[in-house]
Amino acid sequence: MSTWADVAAGPGPTRGGRGQGRGRRGTRGGRGRGRGGSSSWPVVQHAAAAIETVMTLPLPSTPDQQPDGKAFGSWIRVKVGTGRHTATYEIHRGLLGFYSGYFQVAIRNVEQGRFSESLDGTISLPDEENKVFDAFKDWLYTKALPDAPALDQSFLFSLHCHMLCLLWCFGDRREIPALQNECVNRLINDMGVFNIVATDQIRFIYENTLDGSPLRRCIIAVVTGIQVTDLLKGESADDWCEQSLLDLARVLLEQPSHETWAAMIRKQCDWHVHEDGVKCVGVSDPW
Repeated sequence: MSTWADVAAGPGPTRGGRGQGRGRRGTRGGRGRGRGGSSSWPVVQHAAAAIETVMTLPLPSTPDQQPDGKAFGSWIRVKVGTGRHTATYEIHRGLLGFYSGYFQVAIRNVEQGRFSESLDGTISLPDEENKVFDAFKDWLYTKALPDAPALDQSFLFSLHCHMLCLLWCFGDRREIPALQNECVNRLINDMGVFNIVATDQIRFIYENTLDGSPLRRCIIAVVTGIQVTDLLKGESADDWCEQSLLDLARVLLEQPSHETWAAMIRKQCDWHVHEDGVKCVGVSDPW
């Protein structure tokens, strides 16, 4: 299982390739560039989007939605990274397609031989990192996210929060709402346990998400609800970009009052990715 230490770990060996799948539907499924600054991530071009526009099966966004035994039938290979930083994974294709709209289409393209790279039955993700895909694979099979560091190792907490943000963005690009929602839940819960607001992730979040992103709204809501004082002093001032400050000002005007961590936990569905009409069941206080 991945831990905070995987954030600093380098990716594994093999070869690279080009990606298959489909692009963004609504606010999911592609790397976005926010107005907060230019993204350090390359823009992923989805070849399948130019070939067909196809409706995917409904995607689960709540923990009660689980695949049946048929999802654990045949395997498919997924090649992640490029050059010496490439690793190849074998994953149950039904499981991938159950949770991800991107992989539903990518698997169909491989099965129909739409790309020369898919002739060996492989989906290529050259723009993804092995450490992120490792954590995604762990979650896919166990529903476990990377462990937070021990409370006496709070200096490692920033790395842990960064991995959760990386996973959320992976879920955004690959249309995996259940993963995105679990990352939001863990981010809020772990910040409450450590009593630390991850303001050092704000710039990364804004550089890798689109306007109105649930992850943007989540971090701004937590900051304004829990840590209003000393927001822009000292080192934390460097964590903010123009768009994040505009969002901060808007939320402060609309909701100037403080909130507890328990209140944030109860509101976490406000920052989830759900289809119309879908909501999480009530969330109890964790403490």
